Amino acid sequence: MLEIAKNDHRVFVGKIATCLRGEHTMDENQMPNHHICRFGKWYDKEGQKICGHLSSYSAVEEPHKEMHRLSKEAIAAYRVGNPEKAEQMLKAVEAASIKVVGSIDRIKNECMKKMSNA
Repeated sequence: MLEIAKNDHRVFVGKIATCLRGEHTMDENQMPNHHICRFGKWYDKEGQKICGHLSSYSAVEEPHKEMHRLSKEAIAAYRVGNPEKAEQMLKAVEAASIKVVGSIDRIKNECMKKMSNA
């Protein structure tokens, strides 16, 4: 699931970027929040059971939440005709996504390490 989540986040950021280039439309009010995306659903339920005890697990929550919030802001800025702000928000989305992917890698590594020591 964690590798799928990393890919999902890369795809999501790519969709934001293509929207800001005018290649398709997105409605910020229809975008998933950090609980509704596939990773968020896993994080809140199965992930909590499997990895909730890991220090790396809680570290992903804030950047993940921030990435979704910034994505909505980027789309909203673009929709109201503020491409400069939209582009600025996209850079922030990309930075948050890098943190999310790094955190997911740390969860995976910490989980595998604990499993091999068990």
